[in-house]
Amino acid sequence: MESPRMTDAGRLVLIDDGKTRFAIVTPRQPDPAEAFAARELQRYLFEMTGARLETVGEGDWRGGPCVSVGATEMAARAGHIPERRFPQDDAFVIHVEGQTIVLAGCGPRGTVFAVYDFLERLGCRWFAPGFRFCKRMHEYVPRTPRLALDASQHIAEQPDFQYRNEYPEHSFICEPDDVVALLDWCAKNKINQMGVRQNELTELWYRILAPECEKRGLMLLSQGHGYERFLPRDVYYPAHPEWFGPIDGRYSDRYFDQFRISDPEALRTFLGNVREFAQAFPKVFSLSAMPNDSPKWADADRDKNPVDLLFRMNESIVKTVHEANPRMNVSMGAGIEYFGASGEQFFETSYPRVIYHTSVLRRTLKYAWCDPRSDVNRPQYEKATTALRKLRAAGRDVTWSSRYHSFRDISLPGIIYPQQMAEELRDLKRLGGSGVSFNYAIPQAWVAQEAKHYLYARMLWNTSRSPEEVLDRYYDDRFPGSPTEMKAFYDSLRLAMERYDFPGGGYTRETMRLLYPREEFEAGLRDMAEAERCLGAAMAANRSDAEKQLIYLLRGSLEWAKGKLEMDHLAETGRREEAARKAVELMDFIESWDGKGVFYDCVFLRKALEFRFVSPPPDRPFKKRPVENDRLYEFKNFEAGERRGGMAPD
Repeated sequence: MESPRMTDAGRLVLIDDGKTRFAIVTPRQPDPAEAFAARELQRYLFEMTGARLETVGEGDWRGGPCVSVGATEMAARAGHIPERRFPQDDAFVIHVEGQTIVLAGCGPRGTVFAVYDFLERLGCRWFAPGFRFCKRMHEYVPRTPRLALDASQHIAEQPDFQYRNEYPEHSFICEPDDVVALLDWCAKNKINQMGVRQNELTELWYRILAPECEKRGLMLLSQGHGYERFLPRDVYYPAHPEWFGPIDGRYSDRYFDQFRISDPEALRTFLGNVREFAQAFPKVFSLSAMPNDSPKWADADRDKNPVDLLFRMNESIVKTVHEANPRMNVSMGAGIEYFGASGEQFFETSYPRVIYHTSVLRRTLKYAWCDPRSDVNRPQYEKATTALRKLRAAGRDVTWSSRYHSFRDISLPGIIYPQQMAEELRDLKRLGGSGVSFNYAIPQAWVAQEAKHYLYARMLWNTSRSPEEVLDRYYDDRFPGSPTEMKAFYDSLRLAMERYDFPGGGYTRETMRLLYPREEFEAGLRDMAEAERCLGAAMAANRSDAEKQLIYLLRGSLEWAKGKLEMDHLAETGRREEAARKAVELMDFIESWDGKGVFYDCVFLRKALEFRFVSPPPDRPFKKRPVENDRLYEFKNFEAGERRGGMAPD
């Protein structure tokens, strides 16, 4: 059989006519992530060309054309292993010289990123996780019998931030394969952390996710508010109600209320459970030391010095984790904002492995968080930067929550503010921030937010990129049959959605509903109609079934936004009975879309509409912690709001 050509006019031919003389060479004893990277390279090259490269350890390699994957001796001798700048660095090198291709990171995870980056340069694209509803339209793998690349090149990549996180809160309403698919997408898009809500990280989820993270080198985080994890009411309240109050004179079995941390026995039990967690989940990168969300505090704790009490609690948690698992980090809020404190009191400790986080929590996306023109964002930003500078001066890592999603309206189409995102990330890099978390990366509502996730991943790796160019490439690659129409769709959508006083971001839309200006409804509905026209034009222009399927799913998200706007208009203009009928229509609509990747949680959306137009929220105890994967439903209670008939959390 004739061997394929090795060079062709300055090009190195890797595969020709489905044949190759190249082998994939790994280190003598590869790290699990290096072995995984080699398998992925072999798999995708075979899918692209039909040629299967042999994979051999360096000790068994007999020379010849090769792709060196990971920290091989040949890569080290040639000086192609990049230096590590900080503990969780992911810098990597792609080097082509002679008949050798080197794909190597400063650590095993960097090697995984090098392989996916190399494949992307060969034409692969990683748009979405391989969720069940994606039907294999989550990525693009070109088919070609021949692969050639420049015969001499050196590419060195390094991330701007040490920590790059996706946080799929409410994992327990997901199927495990969807969460693993999101984790896989993270690796392909150079996201190095995935968080699971601390109360939801059961033994089952750990058994599923820990090995999937390990083989990619990713960091698995136990994230979010989590005191309830270590002293759950459904376990301890019946025998020890005194641990949970009194609060305003009454003992509390409400999920969010804070247990009495000044009670020695309660605290001892809590810390014992923290110790068990740190030992039972050894591969978790960090444990969250955050009190419950929006808690009411025990009367006895409020009567003491509550901030000092919480500082002593933090020190106890850090000490317990350090002794039980010295490799595990503890994450906590940068500034104390409980008990009505200002948020400028900073907990400091001599223990290592403490990572702080902060954010511009209740924000508008119309302005970058650092934009001085925003009287909403700016005060929070100044407080967060004060914390960042103080803690960075003490040698601590500080990450920020992005708040690029709203919380309650995740199912609304994702409006993209590329310049604001770029400005924020460049500013955070200048300040010395350690990374960013994409909050509420929810698999069930992926379709509406995909372009935003795509932009975030690329800008977080390299803040100097042009966000417009990133999005233009996304439209070209994702919708090759209709990129112009799809860009116009997103532009029209932004015009419609940004008329809200707070278009997305944190909890602002949750607490200030129905803030679409009355005089803007007509224009907003026109913009929605234009977005719908653009989708129709894109559907007509396309011949690809995969693209049509995606456009169809986007239409579902748009229909929800349009229907919600119509319902809001009816309620705003006093036609509440008509608005209620529209709400019932929307309830049926969203349930018909369940499981298609468009809506965050159909049950939650139905409850929200019912509470708003049909009945008040029930008087009952709050949710219990989810167990294993029984898909328990979770939501916060609501009560009628004062402003414009809206709804606010209690």
